[in-house]
Amino acid sequence: MKAVPFNVKYGVYGIISSEDKSTGVPTYADIVEFDPLMNVKWTPNTNSGVLYGEGIPRKSVVKKGSDDLELGVTGITNKHHSDLFGHTYTPASSGGGTATKETLVTANTDKIPYNGIGFCVENDDGSLTAYWYYKGRLEEPGGDVSQTEDGKITFSTPTMKGSYVYGSDGVQRKVVEIPTDSGSVDYETIMGLTVTP
Repeated sequence: MKAVPFNVKYGVYGIISSEDKSTGVPTYADIVEFDPLMNVKWTPNTNSGVLYGEGIPRKSVVKKGSDDLELGVTGITNKHHSDLFGHTYTPASSGGGTATKETLVTANTDKIPYNGIGFCVENDDGSLTAYWYYKGRLEEPGGDVSQTEDGKITFSTPTMKGSYVYGSDGVQRKVVEIPTDSGSVDYETIMGLTVTP
Protein backbone atom coordinates (compact mmCIF):
# COMPACT_ATOMS: atom_id res chain seq x y z
CA MET A 1 0.00 0.00 0.00
CA LYS A 2 1.29 3.48 -0.89
CA ALA A 3 2.38 5.69 1.98
CA VAL A 4 -0.13 8.34 3.01
CA PRO A 5 1.08 11.97 3.18
CA PHE A 6 0.18 13.91 6.32
CA ASN A 7 2.65 16.77 6.82
CA VAL A 8 4.87 19.22 4.95
CA LYS A 9 8.38 20.21 6.05
CA TYR A 10 11.89 21.27 5.01
CA GLY A 11 10.79 24.18 2.82
CA VAL A 12 13.60 25.98 1.00
CA TYR A 13 14.14 28.43 -1.85
CA GLY A 14 16.99 29.35 -4.16
CA ILE A 15 17.22 32.60 -6.13
CA ILE A 16 18.26 31.98 -9.73
CA SER A 17 21.44 33.91 -10.45
CA SER A 18 21.92 32.70 -14.05
CA GLU A 19 20.88 30.11 -16.61
CA ASP A 20 23.40 28.25 -18.76
CA LYS A 21 22.98 29.47 -22.35
CA SER A 22 23.71 26.07 -23.92
CA THR A 23 21.95 23.70 -21.48
CA GLY A 24 19.35 26.00 -19.93
CA VAL A 25 20.18 24.67 -16.45
CA PRO A 26 19.65 27.32 -13.74
CA THR A 27 22.29 28.25 -11.19
CA TYR A 28 21.05 29.24 -7.73
CA ALA A 29 22.83 31.81 -5.56
CA ASP A 30 22.18 29.70 -2.45
CA ILE A 31 19.62 27.28 -0.98
CA VAL A 32 17.88 29.01 1.94
CA GLU A 33 15.55 27.48 4.52
CA PHE A 34 12.07 29.03 4.79
CA ASP A 35 10.28 29.76 8.01
CA PRO A 36 8.28 26.61 8.88
CA LEU A 37 5.73 25.60 6.24
CA MET A 38 2.12 25.09 7.30
CA ASN A 39 0.72 23.88 4.00
CA VAL A 40 1.59 23.55 0.33
CA LYS A 41 -0.82 23.27 -2.57
CA TRP A 42 0.22 22.67 -6.18
CA THR A 43 -2.12 22.73 -9.14
CA PRO A 44 -1.00 21.65 -12.62
CA ASN A 45 -2.51 23.72 -15.43
CA THR A 46 -3.54 21.85 -18.57
CA ASN A 47 -5.18 22.87 -21.83
CA SER A 48 -7.16 20.44 -23.92
CA GLY A 49 -8.88 20.43 -27.28
CA VAL A 50 -10.92 18.00 -29.34
CA LEU A 51 -10.80 17.85 -33.14
CA TYR A 52 -14.11 16.94 -34.77
CA GLY A 53 -14.59 15.50 -38.24
CA GLU A 54 -18.03 14.72 -39.67
CA GLY A 55 -19.52 15.49 -36.27
CA ILE A 56 -17.43 12.82 -34.52
CA PRO A 57 -14.52 13.50 -32.14
CA ARG A 58 -11.43 12.34 -34.04
CA LYS A 59 -8.53 13.54 -31.93
CA SER A 60 -7.97 14.78 -28.40
CA VAL A 61 -4.92 16.80 -27.37
CA VAL A 62 -3.91 17.69 -23.83
CA LYS A 63 -0.94 19.99 -23.15
CA LYS A 64 0.56 20.63 -19.74
CA GLY A 65 1.38 24.22 -18.79
CA SER A 66 2.67 25.87 -15.66
CA ASP A 67 2.04 24.67 -12.11
CA ASP A 68 0.44 27.05 -9.62
CA LEU A 69 2.07 26.82 -6.20
CA GLU A 70 0.66 28.09 -2.91
CA LEU A 71 2.81 28.10 0.23
CA GLY A 72 1.46 28.84 3.70
CA VAL A 73 4.27 29.75 6.12
CA THR A 74 4.35 30.71 9.80
CA GLY A 75 6.00 33.99 8.82
CA ILE A 76 8.47 35.60 6.43
CA THR A 77 11.61 37.25 7.77
CA ASN A 78 12.65 40.57 6.27
CA LYS A 79 15.70 38.85 4.75
CA HIS A 80 13.54 36.22 3.01
CA HIS A 81 11.15 38.98 1.90
CA SER A 82 14.07 40.83 0.37
CA ASP A 83 15.39 37.73 -1.44
CA LEU A 84 12.06 36.57 -2.85
CA PHE A 85 10.57 39.93 -3.83
CA GLY A 86 13.62 42.01 -4.78
CA HIS A 87 13.52 44.57 -1.96
CA THR A 88 16.45 46.15 -0.12
CA TYR A 89 17.33 44.62 3.24
CA THR A 90 19.67 46.03 5.87
CA PRO A 91 20.38 43.89 8.96
CA ALA A 92 20.51 45.38 12.44
CA SER A 93 23.97 46.50 13.46
CA SER A 94 25.59 47.77 16.63
CA GLY A 95 29.14 48.19 15.33
CA GLY A 96 31.08 51.43 15.36
CA GLY A 97 29.21 52.86 18.35
CA THR A 98 26.05 53.53 16.33
CA ALA A 99 23.17 51.08 16.45
CA THR A 100 21.00 50.70 13.35
CA LYS A 101 17.68 48.92 13.15
CA GLU A 102 16.85 46.14 10.70
CA THR A 103 15.03 47.61 7.69
CA LEU A 104 13.23 46.43 4.56
CA VAL A 105 12.71 49.07 1.88
CA THR A 106 10.35 48.64 -1.06
CA ALA A 107 10.99 50.79 -4.15
CA ASN A 108 9.25 51.17 -7.51
CA THR A 109 12.39 49.85 -9.23
CA ASP A 110 12.30 46.49 -7.38
CA LYS A 111 12.01 43.40 -9.59
CA ILE A 112 10.83 40.01 -8.34
CA PRO A 113 13.55 37.48 -9.23
CA TYR A 114 13.07 33.95 -10.54
CA ASN A 115 13.50 31.32 -7.87
CA GLY A 116 13.38 27.60 -7.27
CA ILE A 117 11.27 26.11 -4.45
CA GLY A 118 11.76 22.85 -2.57
CA PHE A 119 9.66 21.10 0.06
CA CYS A 120 9.05 17.62 1.44
CA VAL A 121 5.84 15.78 2.13
CA GLU A 122 6.10 13.56 5.20
CA ASN A 123 4.45 10.15 4.83
CA ASP A 124 2.92 7.88 7.47
CA ASP A 125 5.57 5.18 6.93
CA GLY A 126 8.42 7.56 7.92
CA SER A 127 9.46 8.29 4.33
CA LEU A 128 9.57 11.67 2.59
CA THR A 129 8.59 12.76 -0.91
CA ALA A 130 10.83 15.67 -1.92
CA TYR A 131 9.75 18.19 -4.58
CA TRP A 132 11.81 20.79 -6.41
CA TYR A 133 10.26 23.39 -8.72
CA TYR A 134 13.06 24.76 -10.87
CA LYS A 135 11.85 28.17 -12.05
CA GLY A 136 9.07 30.55 -11.08
CA ARG A 137 8.12 33.72 -9.29
CA LEU A 138 6.03 34.28 -6.19
CA GLU A 139 3.49 37.05 -5.71
CA GLU A 140 4.18 39.20 -2.69
CA PRO A 141 1.73 38.35 0.10
CA GLY A 142 -0.42 40.92 1.85
CA GLY A 143 -1.32 40.99 5.52
CA ASP A 144 -4.46 40.68 7.60
CA VAL A 145 -3.97 41.10 11.35
CA SER A 146 -6.84 40.96 13.86
CA GLN A 147 -6.80 42.03 17.46
CA THR A 148 -7.30 39.55 20.28
CA GLU A 149 -10.97 39.37 21.27
CA ASP A 150 -12.31 37.80 24.47
CA GLY A 151 -8.96 36.10 25.05
CA LYS A 152 -9.11 34.29 21.66
CA ILE A 153 -5.86 34.37 19.75
CA THR A 154 -6.01 34.62 15.96
CA PHE A 155 -2.76 34.02 14.11
CA SER A 156 -2.06 36.02 10.97
CA THR A 157 0.16 33.98 8.66
CA PRO A 158 1.22 34.78 5.09
CA THR A 159 0.43 32.73 2.01
CA MET A 160 2.64 33.07 -1.05
CA LYS A 161 1.33 32.16 -4.51
CA GLY A 162 3.24 31.76 -7.73
CA SER A 163 3.50 30.04 -11.09
CA TYR A 164 6.34 27.67 -11.92
CA VAL A 165 7.21 27.24 -15.56
CA TYR A 166 9.49 25.09 -17.70
CA GLY A 167 13.07 26.29 -17.71
CA SER A 168 14.88 26.70 -21.00
CA ASP A 169 16.17 23.14 -20.46
CA GLY A 170 12.54 21.90 -20.62
CA VAL A 171 12.38 20.81 -16.97
CA GLN A 172 9.73 22.08 -14.56
CA ARG A 173 9.91 19.95 -11.41
CA LYS A 174 11.56 16.87 -9.95
CA VAL A 175 10.15 14.49 -7.33
CA VAL A 176 12.43 12.20 -5.30
CA GLU A 177 11.34 9.51 -2.83
CA ILE A 178 13.47 9.44 0.36
CA PRO A 179 13.07 6.19 2.37
CA THR A 180 13.72 7.69 5.82
CA ASP A 181 13.61 11.15 7.38
CA SER A 182 17.12 11.94 8.67
CA GLY A 183 16.14 15.34 10.07
CA SER A 184 17.20 17.43 7.07
CA VAL A 185 17.27 17.28 3.26
CA ASP A 186 20.21 18.19 1.03
CA TYR A 187 18.28 19.47 -2.00
CA GLU A 188 21.46 20.43 -3.83
CA THR A 189 22.64 16.80 -3.86
CA ILE A 190 19.40 14.85 -4.28
CA MET A 191 18.04 17.18 -6.97
CA GLY A 192 21.40 17.69 -8.71
CA LEU A 193 21.18 21.49 -8.40
CA THR A 194 23.90 23.90 -9.43
CA VAL A 195 24.57 26.31 -6.56
CA THR A 196 27.21 29.05 -6.64
CA PRO A 197 27.08 31.36 -3.59
